Amino acid sequence: MFAPVVNRFDIYDLVSQNDTLAYMETMKAHPAWRKWEEAARAEPWIVPEDEV
Repeated sequence: MFAPVVNRFDIYDLVSQNDTLAYMETMKAHPAWRKWEEAARAEPWIVPEDEV
């Protein structure tokens, strides 16, 4: 599954099936995911139009 899709499913709480949730947790535990998430959180810029 594409990482941004897993992220959106998680952030917006769109999934309730246990097998899918387990897959998402496996993806989020992967070192590449953690590196991607860490880099995203470190980005200093904000797009004002995207803020609600």
